[in-house]
Amino acid sequence: MSIWSHNGSQWDRVPFQHAPNFVPGILACPGPSLRALGDKLSGPGRFVLAVNTAYPTVPRPDAWVGMDKPEQFRPSLTREQFPKYWRANHHKLLDRSGAPLFATPNSYFVDLAEAPYPDAIFQWRDNKTPCVWYRLTFQVGVHLLLKRGHRQLYFAGCDFSSGYCHEDLELEEWQNKRNRISYDGGLAWLRQFARRGAELGIECYSLTPDSPINAFMEFVEFDDFERGLEVPKETSVSYVEAKKP
Repeated sequence: MSIWSHNGSQWDRVPFQHAPNFVPGILACPGPSLRALGDKLSGPGRFVLAVNTAYPTVPRPDAWVGMDKPEQFRPSLTREQFPKYWRANHHKLLDRSGAPLFATPNSYFVDLAEAPYPDAIFQWRDNKTPCVWYRLTFQVGVHLLLKRGHRQLYFAGCDFSSGYCHEDLELEEWQNKRNRISYDGGLAWLRQFARRGAELGIECYSLTPDSPINAFMEFVEFDDFERGLEVPKETSVSYVEAKKP
């Protein structure tokens, strides 16, 4: 059980960097506040993982994760070149152009399992363990960032309120009611994750203004976040000549 890709003839297990990764990991969720960041969110010195319909508000994330069926997402998604993480048992489903997901560019498939104990998400980091399944995609995204070794996690677009980052989507009241129930459970889970993560050296920060998550993690203005990144300013390129035999 792990993360898989299809090479055209067989399935390969995907290696992940579970050693410490000191580049900040940003989880871009599709809340309304994400509109203010959009394509500003991506850039050097960070890793941006877009969740569900956060693409295409974030048009060029470093990776994307979605556990729903492909018809829930924009047709262009499966033609993008950034890595896309799908639920493992969706690999034979067709995208909106009729291609099976396993044959689309840079598509990876995530095995999921119920967490048998609370710390599983912190301990299941190697290439042979699944991602924990708590019923919400953003939680799978958090686990993927941990599997990549990120020790600083930033949460953008995590409004935990009605509405989405794209204005062309309107939900009916029954859908908003269902989402509010999910938000309550997800918020309680994230509060506990941030508390336990701090004990284990995982730092959690909010990039979402006016979010309830700001009650239990520090809010950072995006401009301040960018100024704090340790990105080399030197732009010249050096070439090293090979020694003659």
